Amino acid sequence: MQKKIENDLDTYVEEYHPYKAKVVSFDTEDEAKAVLEAVNNGSDLQTALTDISNTTTVTESIYTDKDEDLALEIKNYALNTESGMTTVITSSTTTTNENGEEVITPIYYLVDITDKDVNNFKDDFIETVISKLDSEEVINELLSSHDIKFYDQRTYELMSGQYEVLK
Repeated sequence: MQKKIENDLDTYVEEYHPYKAKVVSFDTEDEAKAVLEAVNNGSDLQTALTDISNTTTVTESIYTDKDEDLALEIKNYALNTESGMTTVITSSTTTTNENGEEVITPIYYLVDITDKDVNNFKDDFIETVISKLDSEEVINELLSSHDIKFYDQRTYELMSGQYEVLK
């Protein structure tokens, strides 16, 4: 799979829209704004968080449009921002309380886009893509790219029932 992704890197970049970023969540908008103001006044993000917030760890990671646990508002921000951290992003989660009522809880984010040039993190991006691929997709790719034959009828029936490439 790695070779296939390397050979079709531009296609995967177009599909996944990868970027490196630091994403920090806050419970209150005031806290997020205070950290953003400190960063805008010259403090680095880690120092601002340590001084102002309960959040003390910032990790730079690779994110993509395929990240299901990333808020849509963050994905939209990343698509439209080249680099840096310019605003507080507001999202929300919906949960159900013990009375069966929906409760909407706001979440505030600061997103520092640190790199959008996939050539600077190509190997990590390829690993990210591989980790996000559906196992059925990977097996179909392996079965179609190699001349695999099944001589056991039961194994063939089981495999062809699951994998499109064998049908």
